[in-house]
Amino acid sequence: MTNENDLKNTGNHDRMNLGKKRPKVSLKTFFLKGLLFIFCAIPGLFLFLFYSLWIAVSIFTPKMENPPLLLTPLLMATGIVLMLIGAGKLKEFKYSVVFLFIPISLIIFGYLEQWRIVGNRTIDIVLFVGLILFFTHYLIIKHYQKKREGNGINKTAT
Repeated sequence: MTNENDLKNTGNHDRMNLGKKRPKVSLKTFFLKGLLFIFCAIPGLFLFLFYSLWIAVSIFTPKMENPPLLLTPLLMATGIVLMLIGAGKLKEFKYSVVFLFIPISLIIFGYLEQWRIVGNRTIDIVLFVGLILFFTHYLIIKHYQKKREGNGINKTAT
């Protein structure tokens, strides 16, 4: 049998419930979170991805029209805010850094593909961008976990 002190020493104290029940989420709260995700996060993702892809493709396609200079960053920022609202992370705004790496990783992938380092299949793009986003998201989660531990809050980030 392990006691509470052993769990704190191993770092597993926040993963185990220690006999405490999770608070029940009401149906109304569950429904509201679902609506926020459907009507904010998904349209925000499409808005942001559309302009990210437009920027990345316009760099490598000389005859393609460039995205509007002032409107593009504004719409991309709107997409980020909508995704943060839909995911319930608006107060933790550093999660927006993860989204900023989407156009950057697409542009880097374009250069790697141009230099014949990677292929141009869809799976290559998804894996490359996904790995960069996964690593960035992991760093942001660790940042907020350290911040919570400093404040004495034992809540795991998702």
